[in-house]
Amino acid sequence: MQRLVQIASGGLFKGKTLIYSDLKHALLRILPKYLPEAKDIAILISSHIDTVFSAEGAGDCTSCVSVMLELARATAQWAHGFKNSVIFLFNTGEEEGLNGAHSFISQHPWSRTIRFMVDLEAMGIGGKLSIFQSGPSPWAMETFAKVAKYPSGQVVAEDLFHSGAIKSATDFQVYQEVAGLSGLDFAYTDSTAVYHTKNDKLKLLKPGSLQHLGENMLPFLLQSAMSPNLAKEVSHEPGATSEDRTIYFDVLALLIWTTSLLMGGSSGAISLGLACLSVVLMWIFSRSLSALVAFILPHISSSPMPYISNPWLIVGLFGAPASFGAFSG
Repeated sequence: MQRLVQIASGGLFKGKTLIYSDLKHALLRILPKYLPEAKDIAILISSHIDTVFSAEGAGDCTSCVSVMLELARATAQWAHGFKNSVIFLFNTGEEEGLNGAHSFISQHPWSRTIRFMVDLEAMGIGGKLSIFQSGPSPWAMETFAKVAKYPSGQVVAEDLFHSGAIKSATDFQVYQEVAGLSGLDFAYTDSTAVYHTKNDKLKLLKPGSLQHLGENMLPFLLQSAMSPNLAKEVSHEPGATSEDRTIYFDVLALLIWTTSLLMGGSSGAISLGLACLSVVLMWIFSRSLSALVAFILPHISSSPMPYISNPWLIVGLFGAPASFGAFSG
C-alpha cells in the first residue's frame, strides 16, 4: 500500500491525519468458476496478522487468523454454489491505529465490491467468540442466529463499547465509517489480563475456542455466499441511528430466571431479588477496592505497574482486596 495522508472530519478519525506506508496485506478471493459476475458482490472477513511489540500474539490475533485459513479451505470446496464472492483479508498495521483496514477499504479495487463485512478480534485469549458490535442492517444478526451452531453475544457489550468506557476500537469501525458497510464484530474475551502482554502465549489458547469460531462462522459464510439477494438484504438507510440497532442476548439466563420465578412463586421472587442484590453489591465492593489499589499504587511504588514483570503480584495486589470486597458485599 502506498503512502497516504488524509484529514478525517468525523467519527473515529475526527481531527486526525493518517500517514502510513509499506503496508503489506494477504488477500484471498473465492468465487464460483462459472459465475464471473459473483465477483461484483462480495462478503469480507477480516482480521489482522500483526501484534504489539511486547506480545507473542497467540490470542490477538493468531487465533482468528488460524481459523480464517481453515475457513478459506472449507469455503473453497463449496464455491460452485456461490452467488457472491468471499474475500479473506489478513491485514497489517492494525495495532498502529487501524491503518491496515483503512488502507484496504479506501484504496484496494476489491473494496468497491464489498457489501457486508465480518471482523474477528481478540481482547483476551480463548473462551467463546461473541458478537459485541453489529449493524446497522439486521439481516446479518438474524441469519447468524439462525444458522450458527453455538451463537453467542450480548448487546450490553456493544453498549459498553460505544459508551466510551472501553478506550479502544477495531477494524469494524473503519469499515463502517469509511465505507458505510454493515457487519458483525466478534471477539474472544477470556483471560483479558494477558491481552497485549508477554503472557499472550500459545499454550494458553484452548482448541475448543477455535472450534467454536469455526463451527459458527462456516455455516454463516456459506449461507451469505449462496444468498441470491445479498446486496438488497444487507442494505440499510444512510441515516440509521442507534435506535435502529438489533437487540441480541443469550436466552439461557432469561430462561433460568423465568423458571425460578414460576416454580418458586413469591418466595422465589424474593430469593431471586436478594440474590441479584447480593451479586450487585459483591461486584461494586470488589471492583471499588481493586480500583482503590490501582489508584494508590503509582503513588507509593517506584513502578506504577509492578505486576507486568511479575504477574503473580496480581493475586496479592488485586485478588486480596477484590475477595475482601466481595465478602463484604
